Amino acid sequence: MRKQIYDVYSPSGFHWVGNGFKSNNYDIPQTVIKKLLDPFLMIGLAPPKAFEPTEKQRGVGSHPHAGFETVTLVYEGELAHADSAGNRGVLREGGVQWMTAGRGLMHEEFHSADFSRQGGVLSMSQLWVNLPKSLKKIDPAYQDIEPEAIPSVELSGGLRIRVIAGEYAGLKGPASTHTPIRILDISILADREAVLDIPLDHNTSAIIITGNASILGRSVSAEDIVLFDRGGSTLDISAEEDSRIILLSGLPIEEPIVQYGPFVASSQEDLMSIFKDFESGKMGSLS
Repeated sequence: MRKQIYDVYSPSGFHWVGNGFKSNNYDIPQTVIKKLLDPFLMIGLAPPKAFEPTEKQRGVGSHPHAGFETVTLVYEGELAHADSAGNRGVLREGGVQWMTAGRGLMHEEFHSADFSRQGGVLSMSQLWVNLPKSLKKIDPAYQDIEPEAIPSVELSGGLRIRVIAGEYAGLKGPASTHTPIRILDISILADREAVLDIPLDHNTSAIIITGNASILGRSVSAEDIVLFDRGGSTLDISAEEDSRIILLSGLPIEEPIVQYGPFVASSQEDLMSIFKDFESGKMGSLS
């Protein structure tokens, strides 16, 4: 049974995150996010943006997260990151950073020193993934997934799929997830078609990174976000030009969400507890 598209969202503007990430705005109602995006809380896309060389790294300084996970995918460019749990590293083109905030931590993310000095184009996504109430207080954790660790498969029809999380075509992605989630990085050549299998009980969405394509007969373009109705287990894609698509799916958690910025709780009481932890310094610091 084919899935059905709920709606296609194009950027309505942009905002800067710090001084290093020019991120698109998408006017997706919260009621729709809770119903059709769950377990994802947010899809962020910073489309290709050229930066001039500089000795001062651009980005966003120390800020808190609690109660969920962030997943950062770099399409072009290079990032440097650090958190109060002691994790530091460089995220290269094609790599993925999967950070579990859990009970809370401080985090910072900048253009890498090399990228800053050389200048260049940066393009990336950041996904926010909810945690069930039973896991919101787990210790912070971090997965640094190098591009070489992500398995890929070439399928007929000019289709290449990198499996970041979950399983597809006999491949298992390297990302460890707390609830059933699948993230596929799909490249399809112009004038080719493909039919993809989708877990029947998953919510499904897609980010069009580059190109123009048709999904289930509807035209989509670079920077569009596609949300699908529940139900159905296949979707077909035809590419009008070489296209890259991030396909997200996950089993809905279906628990209450009480959110204030980077703090995600299951009740108002739990949210206040997160604030107390932050204000008392329990989330640590970056030096």
